[in-house]
Amino acid sequence: MKNNYSFKKQIIQVHLEEYKALKSEISSRLAHQDRLLNWSVTFFIGLSVLMVGFPDGIDTLVKIRLQWVLLFIPLIFISVGFDYQSQYFMMANLAQYLNLNLRPKISSVLKIPVESILMWEDYLIELRNESGLVERITWNVRYILIIAMALIWWLFFIFITLVQFKVCWTIVEWTLVIFNALSIIALIWSNFPIIAKFRKIKGISSHEQKST
Repeated sequence: MKNNYSFKKQIIQVHLEEYKALKSEISSRLAHQDRLLNWSVTFFIGLSVLMVGFPDGIDTLVKIRLQWVLLFIPLIFISVGFDYQSQYFMMANLAQYLNLNLRPKISSVLKIPVESILMWEDYLIELRNESGLVERITWNVRYILIIAMALIWWLFFIFITLVQFKVCWTIVEWTLVIFNALSIIALIWSNFPIIAKFRKIKGISSHEQKST
């Protein structure tokens, strides 16, 4: 009997260590998302200040160089957006494993109902399912902000080159402008129908979005 108790204790200890390790990984990915957002906002503000203070009457060579710089700026924010989103998907997968795989193992060893232990994920799933449109937008405001920054600089490039500089785009510029537009659409689309469907899977937590 004593040996059996000791064996169960060891199993529980192993499961709890795995649980803590995966929770720690989720926390580190949350911190990475925070760094991405902070960097993006700082970069956006810095670029905005530079553009406001940019002198008028610049020559053609400077216009061409500025045009190419502006063309690649949206790509930076788009890359940040995809990185931010990939962190979310990884956290969702980790939360799903904790709730659907590790949690039942602990429940089985303890011989208690799975619903009575580690209930945080279930609570958040229920909270998500009962939330309205405003709450969902609020939880995703950080990701929406990154998309907005990419969209603003994409539109700014179009305005500067076509309206202010009055230049004709080459095939390369047209290609990059269209690529940026499709990438921004992909960012928006991935945050709504795909994730909405992903969240409906029983056991997936959205606790990482609480920070938004």
